[in-house]
Amino acid sequence: MTGLRSRVMTLVDHDLAERMRQARFIAGRADSFEQAAALFAGLLNKHLTPDEKRQLVDMVEEIAQIEARSDAHAEAIQVLTRRMGLIPAY
Repeated sequence: MTGLRSRVMTLVDHDLAERMRQARFIAGRADSFEQAAALFAGLLNKHLTPDEKRQLVDMVEEIAQIEARSDAHAEAIQVLTRRMGLIPAY
């Protein structure tokens, strides 16, 4: 996961304040994880490699484990994985 983290930090360091404002605005419009994934999908798909997308999903899964992963977590992760183009849409 080092590659994704360093790439994210490079992007963030470039203009942290502006990117944080944009991310907060986008995230603030979401009522659920699924909506947030939908809102961020275009940006993430445009800027992340397939390996970085898998690393992002792995990080989200790790967070879900910390929060005692539930069926809702599993479903949300599946939505994210599908939006990232890592599994076919149904």
